[in-house]
Amino acid sequence: MADSSAKVINFNRQYITIILWIVLFVVSSSGSARLSDSVESAQGFLDEGTESGQGLLLYEDRFNITGDISHIIVLHVPEGNDALLGSGEWQQFTFAMTLYLNNSLVAENGFFYDTIISQPLLLTFPIPGIEERANGLVAQDNKTSMINIFSSVYNFDEDQNDISSHVHLIRELLADLDEFYAFAENVPLIFGTLPSQTEAENIDLLLTGPLANFVDTIEVTEESFRKSEIVAVILIIIVLALVFRSPMGIAIPVLAMVMSLTPTFMIAWLLGKAGVFQISDFLPSMISMIGIAVAVDYNLFSLVRFREEFRKRKARHLVDGTWDKKNMKIAQVESASKMNATAGQAVMYSGFAVIIGFMSMLVIGSDFSKSMSISIAVMVVFSILSARTLTPAILGIWGNKLDWPNRLSRGEQQVEKEKKEIKNEEVGESFWVKWSRLVMKFPLLFLLIGMLTLTPFIILSAETDLSFDTLKSLPPGTESREGLEYVQFNFNLGEVYPYQIIVDAGKTGSIFQEEIIDAANLFAQWAFDYRSTINGLEIQFTNINSLSFHVNSTGLHTMNLTEVNDQIANNPFFTINTGSFVNYAHGSNTMVMLIGTNIDPGTSAAWDLTNVIRNELKFIFGDVDAADTYVTGFSPLFLDTKNSLYDDVPLMILVAVVLIYLALLVLFRSIILPAKAIITIGGSILFGLGTLVFVLQRGNILHMGIPGTDITFWEAEQSGVAFIIPIFLFTTILGLGMDYSIFIITRINEEYHKNGNDINEAVGVGLAKTAGVITSAAVIMTTTFLVFAASPTLIMKSIGLALSVAIIIDATITRVIILPAAMRLAGKWNWWLPKWLDRIIPDLKLEH
Repeated sequence: MADSSAKVINFNRQYITIILWIVLFVVSSSGSARLSDSVESAQGFLDEGTESGQGLLLYEDRFNITGDISHIIVLHVPEGNDALLGSGEWQQFTFAMTLYLNNSLVAENGFFYDTIISQPLLLTFPIPGIEERANGLVAQDNKTSMINIFSSVYNFDEDQNDISSHVHLIRELLADLDEFYAFAENVPLIFGTLPSQTEAENIDLLLTGPLANFVDTIEVTEESFRKSEIVAVILIIIVLALVFRSPMGIAIPVLAMVMSLTPTFMIAWLLGKAGVFQISDFLPSMISMIGIAVAVDYNLFSLVRFREEFRKRKARHLVDGTWDKKNMKIAQVESASKMNATAGQAVMYSGFAVIIGFMSMLVIGSDFSKSMSISIAVMVVFSILSARTLTPAILGIWGNKLDWPNRLSRGEQQVEKEKKEIKNEEVGESFWVKWSRLVMKFPLLFLLIGMLTLTPFIILSAETDLSFDTLKSLPPGTESREGLEYVQFNFNLGEVYPYQIIVDAGKTGSIFQEEIIDAANLFAQWAFDYRSTINGLEIQFTNINSLSFHVNSTGLHTMNLTEVNDQIANNPFFTINTGSFVNYAHGSNTMVMLIGTNIDPGTSAAWDLTNVIRNELKFIFGDVDAADTYVTGFSPLFLDTKNSLYDDVPLMILVAVVLIYLALLVLFRSIILPAKAIITIGGSILFGLGTLVFVLQRGNILHMGIPGTDITFWEAEQSGVAFIIPIFLFTTILGLGMDYSIFIITRINEEYHKNGNDINEAVGVGLAKTAGVITSAAVIMTTTFLVFAASPTLIMKSIGLALSVAIIIDATITRVIILPAAMRLAGKWNWWLPKWLDRIIPDLKLEH
């Protein structure tokens, strides 16, 4: 009869349980689509409480900027074409295109753009020095030019569909040359006649910039996400087929996976709509990647235990001659109950460890970490529930089918083996039994082998270059990526995304003070003279511009306060030309200095340059009591966000480690074992990080495929490590890797107390009983992560690669070699627990 204490559900109500899960699935079936459609363009991990965040908010407030629309339209002449974009007929083409885009967008859709910049348009304004600024929008070889469009008053409120439709509208306008040429007939011929439409069709017109980048990333990610899901499920089915060799052994984990993911997507969408967190662009992919692996693994552990229990009971009845339909039904219910009392409880505690790992990210406080931690914790809860309710209910009704067909699943063969054990007949040893004896015989040797295997990559993890690659973060082959590549090659991304120094003078009109202007000019001179070298690249500042200074082909030009006031009083174009530098219309108390560079703003070198600028500003403006300075822009925003996140990381690690240690202390009733589990998982985390350094940062194994064919399994670009990845890697592996520790250590603990405290026997049997299922579970999880590592987006690729490597190392080298060898060497000290502590902690009995 089943142990009533072991039941989590009433097995007389299996059908009701299954029906309730079906209802939950139907109600939440639209969750995945809703979640994907609700992705928001704001990067939820940017911290507005930092210097750069405060500077950005101050800039938007003082210059009355309420919108966030910006586009870069890249005109590029393909190789072999003689067109020159910076003169004559192609200037007229660009001029007409600039007017056409603004007219079409305003007339047809009501959008308002207050800044449209292209080389020919700027040249129509008789402003001194405008030629230098205009020509900066055309590459030196005249083969690439830009049209910059910005609106400071219109935004999309982060609505993905609104943004997507707007981006596609602009691309349709660029592609419709018939409509453009009809419009261009009415544009004054300022620079010459237009090139023919046939000639124009041979010019690339590409839309890039923040919004286009967002839309392309979302569309490619969604397409890749769907493909990855399908491929991951197919590969998981193959692995499950090899493990169980039965249709039911495949169907139950896949069903549980679907039933766990579907309500998770719906709840994540509801929480996003309720304003609990923003739905980031790769939240659906992360939920799916972790969810597929966890749900299948948990149900794998349960099914393996059910199969073991059912075969034992069937063998006993066959020996006694009592195997019939009635006893088969009883054996199903008893086996499902025992499964829930053993593997089910282990799944629950493992899931609790995973939840602790992810929820520790809440300590960081960013919107990004909040969405990830809560959503994945919800997914783990549903994975636990499916393993503890849905799976037992199905097995309680149809569990005997798990070994069907018997010949393929080797069910009868295993039952015969169980019968021999019941009769105390000799049974052949499995691979894992032989392996465990080998490890027990030479524990020190295997411990050293395991540690030496991990050490090189653990050391390599110290070289991690945290960054956020502006270009490579975009999927290859997209229009926005292609356009940005032309910008990077011809103009420098550091000029497109410059440093913004905000000078706040406070009182109305107070920016026009001699000490402020003098300090600004002194800073400009420093920037103009600055040179440094990193990795062989000479770094310098370019496009140094503000109210009182600018750079042109002849060098840096500055004006003192008297000269500035004279220009304002006598040159009507001066305030127009410097309107982006001083908030004339809103108090004249804030000045902006723009400093471009010749490096990618997402690299660690650009981030280091932020600190250099800040230090120099403190030195120059340190005695200027009338003004405060803020350094913002692309690089400072990401640097400050990274620093803000990592300021909280020690607390996050402390919270996660302490909570998991206390949970394992109660579970294992040992001071030593929880520490071993956490330390060994730490090694796996660092190994995964070291792999990213070896592959992506150093540029090794960037391509894998079948030689002589177009078939590619893995393709990547050399890059740094996105700064969010180590945090996510820590929380994920700490939780997921703990699954394997709990399963192996609890089994060893059971055997230790069952076999008279014989440590050799306990570790050997525990390893032999769990190593197979742990390896199978790790293969499933690794397969899932590797599929997502094939994603075209850099962050998903990096996370998938690091997780897959860390999990397979944790389940093999760490759990099958290092941990059992270390336990064998520690002997009875594994279970040392002070008597006073033994009396006060709860006694949890985890059966096996």
